[in-house]
Amino acid sequence: MEIRVGENESLESAIKRWKRKCARSGILADARKREHYEKPSVKRKKKAEAARKRKNKLHPDLPFFQNESALLSFILKSEYV
Repeated sequence: MEIRVGENESLESAIKRWKRKCARSGILADARKREHYEKPSVKRKKKAEAARKRKNKLHPDLPFFQNESALLSFILKSEYV
């Protein structure tokens, strides 16, 4: 990643711009993610947990279901239809 420092720009502000640019591009997050090997089962669990958190953030009043049949029975019995 390259950043050009202006004539009257301080080094601190240039470093801040560089850090912001790296954060936006996702380079550092990707490097942290790839720092250690992650088993596929752990990846799946993390992915499911992230989905659960996203769902809970959007609909905190709805419970989480492990399988479709439990979800369908809940929907048919509730006022969410």
